[in-house]
Amino acid sequence: MAKEMCFSLKVERNTRVHELRVAIFRALRYNERPHVVDSNLTLYEARTKRGEKDGEWLKNDRELDRTLRSGVSAEYDKMRQSGTLEACFGLWLTREGAQTVATSTQEDDAVIPHTHYLSNPFDDSGAFEVSSSPELSAMENNQVEIWCAEYGGGNVFPLKIDRNTPVHELRAAIFREMCTNKQSVFVDHDLTLYEARAKNREWLKSDRNLRRFLRSGVSTEYEEMPPQWSLERCFGKDFKLGCGDIHVLVELPTNELWRSFDDDLTKVPAASQLKTRLMQPLPFRLPRLVYPMDSDKIFKKDGPVVDCEWLTTTLRYVGHLYSNRPDADATESLWQQYYDVLLAIPIDMCRFNDILLREKRHKTFTKPDYVLLHNKLVLLRGEERHAKVEMGKTLKVLARKMRKWSPVLYGDLPYIIGYATAGSSLQLVAIERSDGQCQPTTILELDIVKQREDALKVFFNLGVVLYQLAVTTKHSCTNALTPFTLDMNEKRTLVLLDGVIERTIQLGQCESKADFERVVGVYKTLQKLKTVGSDLTHLQTVERVRVEDAELLVELSPVGYDQHPESGEVGQWLEHMLMALKCWHGRGYCHGNVSWRNIVFVSTGESGYWLLIGMDTSQRQSEDPSFRFEHDLCQLGELLSEFKGGLSESLKNILVMLESASFTRDVTAESVLGQLWTDHDVAME
Repeated sequence: MAKEMCFSLKVERNTRVHELRVAIFRALRYNERPHVVDSNLTLYEARTKRGEKDGEWLKNDRELDRTLRSGVSAEYDKMRQSGTLEACFGLWLTREGAQTVATSTQEDDAVIPHTHYLSNPFDDSGAFEVSSSPELSAMENNQVEIWCAEYGGGNVFPLKIDRNTPVHELRAAIFREMCTNKQSVFVDHDLTLYEARAKNREWLKSDRNLRRFLRSGVSTEYEEMPPQWSLERCFGKDFKLGCGDIHVLVELPTNELWRSFDDDLTKVPAASQLKTRLMQPLPFRLPRLVYPMDSDKIFKKDGPVVDCEWLTTTLRYVGHLYSNRPDADATESLWQQYYDVLLAIPIDMCRFNDILLREKRHKTFTKPDYVLLHNKLVLLRGEERHAKVEMGKTLKVLARKMRKWSPVLYGDLPYIIGYATAGSSLQLVAIERSDGQCQPTTILELDIVKQREDALKVFFNLGVVLYQLAVTTKHSCTNALTPFTLDMNEKRTLVLLDGVIERTIQLGQCESKADFERVVGVYKTLQKLKTVGSDLTHLQTVERVRVEDAELLVELSPVGYDQHPESGEVGQWLEHMLMALKCWHGRGYCHGNVSWRNIVFVSTGESGYWLLIGMDTSQRQSEDPSFRFEHDLCQLGELLSEFKGGLSESLKNILVMLESASFTRDVTAESVLGQLWTDHDVAME
């Protein structure tokens, strides 16, 4: 079906036609559709060269729509690609309300004409000006800039529009701005607009909480904007818009592929249901066969027809790639290329529905070969080997590297997906949440070359399961580190692994050799507390220390996450910090930087405890008089004072004690802790 669109474009008067074609291509947003290129556009001079109307420009009148819908007219000549606008139109144009350029796009044998209006051909800068109507200058005086935000994707963008614009025209303008044409064709009325002003008449703010709000789904606090209303009727007459506000919320239609799935996307299937779910035929079909694939093995025979270029291209590429099995001695790198094609399918599927997945590859003893992340949450991990390795060995490596379930890496998910390969043999597993050692449970096994149709079906369906995992988790266990990713600065390198944080410090990163030896001494002292346990010391446990070639490598556990105590948890948090300082001061060390960045919460299921971390700055009080135990207590008092408004009388007294540590040495972590326990016992009586 033909689509009609009139829009403005500003170009230099000596622009060549092929450059104009590229500019129009970008203006129409076809550059976001991979199966259309600028050379698909054909430009026509919208001035007839035949018959009684020879030399007349196409008019912007009531007949224009009918003209555009009737297809490409033989009355208008193609514009020579090597020519300039001046050569095509002449040096000056004086007609107002005329069309200057008509374009057509050859896409799947459909002709899509577009036109441009002309009111004032040249401005003082020598640019060729095309506008939407002769009344443009009057409209500009009545324009406002509104800020729009997209539900799900989180995109925020401004839009200039006339304050009297009907909502349905605003919707069309937003549609053009956002270009929702991803892999399926949407129309503007598929969008739903909401006034971003709650019942208290306050606008939604563009602050740090906005992205989280947009990703949490459509809110019932904001009312839908009726398409037939004007902006003034929605916002109020003579409305004024402030900076930092969001004015319109935009709900996008579900992607055409996703509309075909009847899954409840807000629920995660049970691990026992995964095999059945992943082996289901895809609930749609293509309008044509894709050689050399057997479509009947992939698609539901009576499913709706979906004409999707990405889907067709993917099937065709996989079909040809998998037609030739690699040699028996093919390397892991070669097989990796085969699996990368399959893994790209769920990544693209989620991207089409506004969920961004990031993949990472490693080849180390401690990191998984492959991980797939969403907002620092691990959804999938895998181990890959060549065909000469037994599948059982690959599975053992997968299980060994995932020591135990970490809330920081896997959040509150019921399970994550794992996979193991040995050449063309693939085994998918579910790794379920557990308090003990995690054990993979087999979901299915297949040969990706011999069963290529099944492999495609599984990885398309895997995109749905990964989407469900991503959108249903609360994942409140946020950590500054991204799993299995180096975090480097001038003083250290950190890597978040399964159950431990690997910390590496080079001699060159320290102020001197003596400073490097100080840091080594800190972690060797901390290692001696391993038998006590972090749940009692409230300090990290050193699992391993290695010093060689002027490099210190330390593995620290457990892994915690950023979480400030709630009002009812302040007493427990304070107790844990005092216990940590008592233990560390008892070893002769002053921490030196008691701050929120060095305090994390460790979840133990229904409960948990706080941990003091960041020991690199620690100094022995006997070696550096500027580092005193009282310094740590004062810093802890500063953190406690942030809760001053909600502290009980006993905690207020504790705060006074901590603040007094700056001018008296009688206050110690042990004495403050003893007072805290005494006050608690009295309160219990």
